[in-house]
Amino acid sequence: FTALRHVSRALDDDLRASSAGRLAIVSSTAVTRPLAGGANYAAVKAASEAWTRAVAQGWAKAARDAEAPLRSAAVVFRVKSLAGLEERLAEEYARLWKAEAGALNDAVLTLQEKGTD
Repeated sequence: FTALRHVSRALDDDLRASSAGRLAIVSSTAVTRPLAGGANYAAVKAASEAWTRAVAQGWAKAARDAEAPLRSAAVVFRVKSLAGLEERLAEEYARLWKAEAGALNDAVLTLQEKGTD
């Protein structure tokens, strides 16, 4: 979480100025149903999601205030486990630049293994 905060703050001006700035994190489905044994993990993931979604809100507000189109997007990918999803995550990540920022910004996208969607 600390690394996410520092890096996103350091790159904020550049991502806002970019014609296609993207910030994406990989989170966990544990955020939606945390268990006692994984509370620390779920708490860090929840904090990371909150940070990413706050960045998204800030970018949207800045675009509205400037009466400019939203060009950057912050996105959360949620997975139960990365096992077997590495290729799918890579494909979804690459698609971030094919979609309009306004359609992506503040999105929480849950990825599951094929056949379980």
